[in-house]
Amino acid sequence: MTTQPTLPEKVTPLAFADAILKAIGAPITKANETVLVAWEGQEGGHWNNTRTYNPLNTTFKEPGATYGGAQGNIAAYTSWEQGLDATVRTLTNGRYANIVADLRGNAAPSTTAHAITSSPWGTKVVDVNADWSSYAGLTKAKGDGGGNHGLFFDPGKAVGDVADHIPGVAQVKDVAGAVVKVTEALFSVSFWIRVAFILGGFALLYIGVRALVDGTSPSTSDLPSPDLTGKPNTAPGGPPTKRLKVAEVAEA
Repeated sequence: MTTQPTLPEKVTPLAFADAILKAIGAPITKANETVLVAWEGQEGGHWNNTRTYNPLNTTFKEPGATYGGAQGNIAAYTSWEQGLDATVRTLTNGRYANIVADLRGNAAPSTTAHAITSSPWGTKVVDVNADWSSYAGLTKAKGDGGGNHGLFFDPGKAVGDVADHIPGVAQVKDVAGAVVKVTEALFSVSFWIRVAFILGGFALLYIGVRALVDGTSPSTSDLPSPDLTGKPNTAPGGPPTKRLKVAEVAEA
């Protein structure tokens, strides 16, 4: 493995470009960073595909690496150190002397880009005029993570930061976030399980209260009703009661 500079804990396209420049003895300048970040962005290695630790999609053989991609032979390396080693070895194998010379000479980005697209590497376009500022700060695959390097300005992030301080915008974002959370909850299985438990609890409470009320308050149907016919009135659970006539009361 070639002697190489120490990589940061979180490697970005810009950090990888700087490491390449150090490893090949080229100056770290805005011109060189611009063309290398644009080249990484056009190739899309690591951050936009499954070819891990391989921003320029090289095919150099390294221990433990796997190979695939559109061509079938693009490497997925096991670490950033391995990916940097493979990239530097490929650049300095003699077939890409014009690219290395332009980087060492701090040529204009368009000049180095022409050397890249004219080489056997296979990159068809390196658009150094495009805005690669957001891409330069990526730290994880698929654009997750990041932050921007000091040499690059991210206009999208700047506009977002300003918008957050405009009256009403933050409130709208908060409301939208709340709506999203409610919507997610409505389609959540755990939400409906909790609802079922709550409704079941209310149902059990209602049944318990009804049972308590029915057990302590006798129903009107259980009480003896007045007998207007003069027939014996039977109290629930007891013998017939004799109803005294008026004459019998007088005699008594």
